Amino acid sequence: MDYKKSCLNRSDKTIYDDKILFRQVSKKLLEENINEITDDEVQRFIVSTLLPKTPKPALLKRLLQLLRAVFDYAVRKKLCYDNPLKYIVAQDYYKYCNQKVKTDEEKAFSSEELTKLSNDAENHLDNPRVLMALLAQETGMRVGELTALHKEDIDDRFIHVNRQQIKDGNEIKEVPYTKDERLHPHNGRYIPLTEEAKRIINLANNISGESLYLFHDSNNPDMVTKDSYILNLRRRCRRLGCIPTNNHAFRMAFNSRLIEMGFSSSDRALILGHEVQTNEAHYSLTDSRRLEDISKKFLLTHYSLT
Repeated sequence: MDYKKSCLNRSDKTIYDDKILFRQVSKKLLEENINEITDDEVQRFIVSTLLPKTPKPALLKRLLQLLRAVFDYAVRKKLCYDNPLKYIVAQDYYKYCNQKVKTDEEKAFSSEELTKLSNDAENHLDNPRVLMALLAQETGMRVGELTALHKEDIDDRFIHVNRQQIKDGNEIKEVPYTKDERLHPHNGRYIPLTEEAKRIINLANNISGESLYLFHDSNNPDMVTKDSYILNLRRRCRRLGCIPTNNHAFRMAFNSRLIEMGFSSSDRALILGHEVQTNEAHYSLTDSRRLEDISKKFLLTHYSLT
């Protein structure tokens, strides 16, 4: 981890995440001389210790990548002669992992759920976290983008999304780039303002207290933390009986709304801040809740043809 920090300039968050992930390694492996660990022993660890926990395939893959990096480092430093991970393929174990994926109903808020959340929000307009959820519904902004939004980032027509809040170890800070810009900054993106978005922004501007952030508590000029927003949204969703409970469900629903409005995949990707391929692969839903509307359209088309 010291090598990653001092020689590769990895962030504190990356190192923190690696340390948490490394806790999955069995005590037996940890106590063995690294030069004596074989690929068979690593495979026994996977089968006897890791797979009984039914990990997600992504976790298994990341852990094996981390172990591979550890052995690569050890080989370079002459601490062992070979990297046993080069003989192990993560995909060989995927069928034993938890491969359950979220349904579209779990990924995006339905129109009924959005209405519930909006109606409930009207009773809590003095809470910046509730206003953040309303703006997420109108813009599809990410959690970190909402929390780091400056008042100066907003004009009469657009929100300029060009920063985000991150957690670097135990430190919460703002960085001048969005999630998709970390390696290739391009001055963020612009989201057009709807009349409802303007109303929400006006409500946020009326929160008492001075702050450069749009969303802040009346007695605190600092930005609202992502964790406190996520917790507030989760509690409201559960109380209202919503299936999704996270901010990403607003992004998914917003993308579906843009599709219904006739926006192309490139336009949607531009507004949401990701690649066109990402939009097509992960944001275009086949939500079964739309089947009723699809059925009605199908029948109308059928009858008009006959």
